[in-house]
Amino acid sequence: MANPHFDDVDEEEVDGDENEIEDVISDIEQECAAVFDNEDNAKLINDIFETARANYEKDKKGWNTFFADLKFELISTDDEDNIRDILAHHLRKAKLELS
Repeated sequence: MANPHFDDVDEEEVDGDENEIEDVISDIEQECAAVFDNEDNAKLINDIFETARANYEKDKKGWNTFFADLKFELISTDDEDNIRDILAHHLRKAKLELS
C-alpha cells in the first residue's frame, strides 16, 4: 500500500524541478528576446528548451552552466548568423553531453 505522504513529497519534488527549469528558460527568453525575432533561431532555441525540459533532472549543474554560457554568448552578439551558429552549437552540445 502506497504511503500518501511519500507520494505528495515526490510530486512536490517533481513540481520543483519543473519550476526550476521553467525559471531558467524564462530568464533566457527575457534576456535574449531578440533570438525569437528570427524563425529559424526561435526553432533552435525551442529545441534546446525541449531537450532541457526532458533532461534537466539528470544533470542540473550541467544544465545551469550550459544556460549561463548560452546566455552570455547570445547577449554578446547581435548578428543573426552568429546567433544561429551559437544556437546550433549549443543544441548539438545539449544533445551529446546533457541528454
